Amino acid sequence: MEVLTEAYEASLVAKENKGRTPMHLAMVNAHRAASPGVIRFLLEKSGPDLVNMRDHDGYLPLHLLALGLKGFKADEIEQRNNVSECLKMYLGAEPKPTADFLTALQDLPDWLQDVAVVSPHVRNILNKKIVRRFPTSIL
Repeated sequence: MEVLTEAYEASLVAKENKGRTPMHLAMVNAHRAASPGVIRFLLEKSGPDLVNMRDHDGYLPLHLLALGLKGFKADEIEQRNNVSECLKMYLGAEPKPTADFLTALQDLPDWLQDVAVVSPHVRNILNKKIVRRFPTSIL
């Protein structure tokens, strides 16, 4: 990957025919052993904006993680650890707290939602949502 990025730096954010970046593809394959290293490399070389890029369907990389885990058997410990590590790095890049981001978090399997909610970034987002005043009216 380093050779590719040295020759063609834009490959870090290049989009394929569905508008997916290498981050999208790494997240949909997060269960694979190489994915944590790929995500670490992408974040180090391209910066945190990569986590906010959408494909042609409007999906964030986090959406593709959730979609890729449909039917995933959580009993594979090594694969589960790979997925958890990928999610932690993704959340560590502090994606924008959009409604789509929060929806994608809700689409994650329960065991992975448990990983997400202990992330400092997600905790801060949720705390801000909780303490925001509710509009009230006097009848």
